[in-house]
Amino acid sequence: MRPTNLKELKDSDWQSRSVKEELQSNFTALLKSGAPLFPGVVGYENTVIPEISLAVLAGHDMLFLGEKGQAKSRLMRRLANFLDEAIPIWTFRRSLSMKIPIIQLQVRPKSFSPP
Repeated sequence: MRPTNLKELKDSDWQSRSVKEELQSNFTALLKSGAPLFPGVVGYENTVIPEISLAVLAGHDMLFLGEKGQAKSRLMRRLANFLDEAIPIWTFRRSLSMKIPIIQLQVRPKSFSPP
């Protein structure tokens, strides 16, 4: 069950992580499970995919260069699969009648779902 307020979030085991840490952790888990890392990308199993795998594991920044039709966009879209499915976002706003901040906690699922 996902937390719905700040108290539940603090009581849960959730820890804030950088995007690179999130990618690394989720990528490593998928690597251990043996599931395909980049389904739908054909022909780069021995060249590009190992390089991307090393870059994700090492926490490097990546730049995708190449001619049209070389699966650059497809590979980048697939990297979003290694992010957590939702992140907590809390917003602070003041009530109109009182000057007391109101804390709202929302868990937003990632809106990107590649084909």
